[in-house]
Amino acid sequence: MKEAIIKYNEDPKESPLVIEWQELIRCKDCKFGFSEYGYVFCTKPYVEKGSANHKPDWFCADGKRRT
Repeated sequence: MKEAIIKYNEDPKESPLVIEWQELIRCKDCKFGFSEYGYVFCTKPYVEKGSANHKPDWFCADGKRRT
């Protein structure tokens, strides 16, 4: 199954029907995450240490697929 994040245009001067597709990356598949104790800890450079831990199926718009 393919999943995607849909971003709607929030500018009130523009049409809200403009949609930008972006691939949805789950934390368990993200290059910034590592699994421990049933959670995925985020190591993105701009996240404070220890401030981002998620369940494996969580996602964010900034995820990058692990290669």
